[in-house]
Amino acid sequence: MFESHISDLALMFSTIQLFGISLERQKERINMNKLREWRVKRLLTQRELAKKSGVSQVSISFAECEHNEPSDLTKQKLSNALEIPVNELFPED
Repeated sequence: MFESHISDLALMFSTIQLFGISLERQKERINMNKLREWRVKRLLTQRELAKKSGVSQVSISFAECEHNEPSDLTKQKLSNALEIPVNELFPED
């Protein structure tokens, strides 16, 4: 009986860990989608934003698709090009 409870607790803990990771990943996804959202609001393609910001189109694509977290300098360049504050484009955790 005791072993059954330990097994149940281990399963619950694993589920909570997975759920926590999922929530954190969702938060990152929302932040990266803000980049896409603002780019579309400004009626810019990735290529146009790249030219305007000096950030490569590949970097913009990777950021929008959540392949990487942009550097602080990249965030600043993108926010300047989109004419919005960095913290609005990339909200802090």
